[in-house]
Amino acid sequence: MQEDEGLPSDLLSNCADHWQKVAMVIVRTTEKRGETIRSSLLFGPLGTGDEDVRLESYVAAIQSLIDNQRLDVQGDPANPRFSEIRLRS
Repeated sequence: MQEDEGLPSDLLSNCADHWQKVAMVIVRTTEKRGETIRSSLLFGPLGTGDEDVRLESYVAAIQSLIDNQRLDVQGDPANPRFSEIRLRS
């Protein structure tokens, strides 16, 4: 998977001080970047298709921001529809 160095900053620009669903942050970021991810991918397990790989890169970037203490998380970000993130206070 090719790393996109601008992705973390794009994700952060779509985060807020209040809790938001990971799926919403991903959708807003893809729209800002002129990309699309089928919304159905945000509801189930990740597979091996091209769109799944792109979604996995978004989830990996979010996990990296969490690991680097830039974001707080509730739930598992690999399950975007059922987890939330916010800017770390």
